[in-house]
Amino acid sequence: MTLATTQSDFRNHMKHYLDMVNDSSEVVYIARSKQRAAAVIDQNKLDWLE
Repeated sequence: MTLATTQSDFRNHMKHYLDMVNDSSEVVYIARSKQRAAAVIDQNKLDWLE
């Protein structure tokens, strides 16, 4: 499952989102105003992608 949030919501609930990434291997997309979105992914997924 993939989650999307705003930059301010991610900042306000960072621990919650990072726990979801680590515990459930969720991908969190962070929308940024007038810029491309950023994504937070689990270290294991990153290692696999690289």
